[in-house]
Amino acid sequence: MLGKEFEQLNDEERAAWDALLATPVFATQNVAPAPGKFPVVIYHAGLGGTFDDNAVVYEYLASHGTWC
Repeated sequence: MLGKEFEQLNDEERAAWDALLATPVFATQNVAPAPGKFPVVIYHAGLGGTFDDNAVVYEYLASHGTWC
């Protein structure tokens, strides 16, 4: 799907996209910040990727304290 507009996806790619978007994550919007200091995850999808393409990766990195 990389580099394609949504309208250009075939049926198989749309099904894969829908499955990705249905992946449960623990991220929540509009939550009060927890007290304390925390590391920052900086990740760039690159090559035309978008933040939503990698939401599961972001959550994994943030939850495991992984450096890449």
